[in-house]
Amino acid sequence: MTTAKSGYHHGDLRNALIAAAVELAAADGPDAITIRAAARATGVTPPAVYRHFADRDELVSAVREQVVQRLTNATRDARDLWVVAREYVRFAAAEPGLFRTIAEPVNVHDLDDVGAWSSVHGLAVLLAGPLRSWPQAMKDAAVERVLAALKRGLESTVDSTSRRAA
Repeated sequence: MTTAKSGYHHGDLRNALIAAAVELAAADGPDAITIRAAARATGVTPPAVYRHFADRDELVSAVREQVVQRLTNATRDARDLWVVAREYVRFAAAEPGLFRTIAEPVNVHDLDDVGAWSSVHGLAVLLAGPLRSWPQAMKDAAVERVLAALKRGLESTVDSTSRRAA
């Protein structure tokens, strides 16, 4: 955890608070992010936090943005949807606290995107939670099966749409 002495540097309190809140979320999930805990971790008083964040929700949003950016950076060069999906599932299993912090509903309107997201997200939740004790080989096999089923489903949707258009 960031210490009060090393975490806060004058002029960089906002980033120090976000870093502390990320560590809190990594350890114990989104409920661990509080104004008081972030202040304590950075060696400031709670009122100092409010100079940078209007409320807890704004601090949690900043944490989400940073964690999503990390995940995005990890998959930036991936040319294959399946690589991205595997990384998402791997992240959920490796960082359950951070995963729970970002696992809020997203604003998705395309039904194919909703289906793909819900399949991958659902598997990630299972592997980060009730199935976390499974051997890695079983987890990998589950990922491959879900992705294969998702691919078949998306391909059949494209095929049926093409036939209707013809």
